Amino acid sequence: MPSVCFLTLAWISDKLVPRRHDMVTATKSFINRAGFIPIQCPSCNCVKKVPCERIGQNKRSIKVKCTCGEVFITEIELRRNYRKQTKLVGELKQILPTGKHVSTCKIKNLSLQGTGFQLFNAPIPSLDDTVLISFHLDNKKYSYIEKKAKVTYVQKETGFVGVEFIDYFNGTQDKDMYYFLKA
Repeated sequence: MPSVCFLTLAWISDKLVPRRHDMVTATKSFINRAGFIPIQCPSCNCVKKVPCERIGQNKRSIKVKCTCGEVFITEIELRRNYRKQTKLVGELKQILPTGKHVSTCKIKNLSLQGTGFQLFNAPIPSLDDTVLISFHLDNKKYSYIEKKAKVTYVQKETGFVGVEFIDYFNGTQDKDMYYFLKA
């Protein structure tokens, strides 16, 4: 039977709290599909589910005190899905006025709903463009992933592009990506 604990929340700021070695323990909490933020004490592993409305839209970090006496800071991650940092090589296919263009990209982060990648010496897509991105995961199966995506973020100076997958559920590919992200 899980232990019952009570967590006391105190707002720190609207911005992320700087990580310093002399500060209390820092954790990260994600919003679940039900609209709650499960906050887990790093000392006793007690979990309290806090409604998102209680946190507020502008709060990014909160200070938490557990009944075990542990005081820690948790960063609230507003993403719907966990985003994993990666160093994968991928291929981006774009349809340009001059025809189809294929370029190599470096996949910097990946989630079930999208990815962020960097292009080198290639045309940068515009916001709302539809592209086809493909890559291999570095798992045991070396799973091949190919996704149609919509461009949602562009940083022209660095060549960084963020996309949201259009074909979100795609059978085996999504299953492989799910297990890759959880590893």
